[in-house]
Amino acid sequence: MSGIDIVHGAPGSGSAPIEAALTLLGLPYRGEDQAPWESAAILIYRGDLNPEAGLAPALASAARRGFLRWMTFVSATIYALYWIRDEPGRYRFYAVAPGLAEAIRRVDTDPRLTRLWGERFPFAAGWER
Repeated sequence: MSGIDIVHGAPGSGSAPIEAALTLLGLPYRGEDQAPWESAAILIYRGDLNPEAGLAPALASAARRGFLRWMTFVSATIYALYWIRDEPGRYRFYAVAPGLAEAIRRVDTDPRLTRLWGERFPFAAGWER
């Protein structure tokens, strides 16, 4: 194995969270424009392989059940409505999910992800307000 993950996806697709997680973990990857695989499963797997990154609660953690529930809910419901399109509609997301807005803003504005967001979701100026 080469040690480089191959990420299947395209701009505005379900591959963006996988690319973000790999970027935050400092792991090399290569993108291929194809239909993405299951985002939640890949994110959970990567979080488990890299516990020091704090992307997922430990297997024995009391928080694990809620984490798994939210990972599948976000992937199946919220993500499908607000992220997998070329125009992510952040204003609407912040309005309908205010409890998640601060966490999403932190991810959106993380300097380690600036290049990735620019390539995958080229936001209009002022989107973060």
